[in-house]
Amino acid sequence: TMEDLSKRLEEVMERLMRDEIRPRQKQAYLCSARCCDTARSTQELERCTARCATEMERANHVMVAHVERFQRRMERCSARFHDSATT
Repeated sequence: TMEDLSKRLEEVMERLMRDEIRPRQKQAYLCSARCCDTARSTQELERCTARCATEMERANHVMVAHVERFQRRMERCSARFHDSATT
């Protein structure tokens, strides 16, 4: 059912956040904290923290792209189901 599918999707998203996104986010924050300890100028600090955020941003883009593809597939599936139910 759609309720089961929705529940399963929530579980997958939570696992993805816990196992993939949060660890990368933590590493980005720790990297930025190290920048605060080592940067000798404001510009160096900005460059360093930007480098730290790059992998996290990349991971977010990948995750969003996957979710969008999944949503499009679900919409197509739902439309086909609706079409077959009405014919």
